[in-house]
Amino acid sequence: MLVIPNGYDIHEWQPNGVSKLEMRQDFGLPGDAFIVGIVGRYDSLKGYDVFIEAAALIGKVVHNAIFLMIGRHVEASNIELRSLIESRGGDAVFLLLGERSDISQLMSTMDVYCLSSRAEGFPNVVAEAMLMQVPCVVTNVGDAARIVGQTGYVVPPGEPDAIAKVVCSFERMGEELRRAAGEAARQRIVNHYGIEVVSKQYEQVYKKYAKKLELE
Repeated sequence: MLVIPNGYDIHEWQPNGVSKLEMRQDFGLPGDAFIVGIVGRYDSLKGYDVFIEAAALIGKVVHNAIFLMIGRHVEASNIELRSLIESRGGDAVFLLLGERSDISQLMSTMDVYCLSSRAEGFPNVVAEAMLMQVPCVVTNVGDAARIVGQTGYVVPPGEPDAIAKVVCSFERMGEELRRAAGEAARQRIVNHYGIEVVSKQYEQVYKKYAKKLELE
C-alpha cells in the first residue's frame, strides 16, 4: 500500500508580514496575552471538555492566558459548551468566536495551537496552524503525531494535565524560542506536505503504472 498525504498551498497559508501585535490589535485582543487556540466544530470527539479542563489548570499558572476557541457551534449560545466552561473552566478566560472564514489571520494571533481530540484522521488544522508558524501540542490520535514530528509535543488523548504541562512549558520558553519553534513547524509542512511535494508523489505513481501498462 502506498499512502500519499494531504497537500497544502504553502503560499495561501503563510504569515502576511504583519506582526503578531498588530494582528491582535486588529481583532481587539490584548497584545501582552498568552493566547492558546483551538479550532474545530463542537463535537465530543474534538475534546473541548479536555481543552477546557486543561485551560483551568493553565490559568492557575499563566495569569495572562486567553483561550481562543473557534468553530461551528463554538459560541456563547451553545448551552452545553457554556455549562462545561462554567463547571470545569475555573477562572480561565475564554473567547468563543464561532465559525469564521478568517482562520489563518486568527491563527497568527496565537502563541500555541492545541489539538485536544479523542479521535482524528489526518487533522488538517494542525498543518494549517504550523504553516502559520504556530507551535502545536496535539493528542496522539490519527496522523497528528506524524504531522508535527519533532516540532511540537504529543500527549495522550483525554489527559488535560498533560496538555496543561506542555502549554505551560511553551509559555516559559519565551517569545523568541516560540518563534523559532513556529518557524521550524512551518518548514516541516513545506518540506513534507507542501502541495508541490505531494503532487510529485502522485506523478510518480501515474508514471510508474502508465509505463507498466505500456509494457503490457
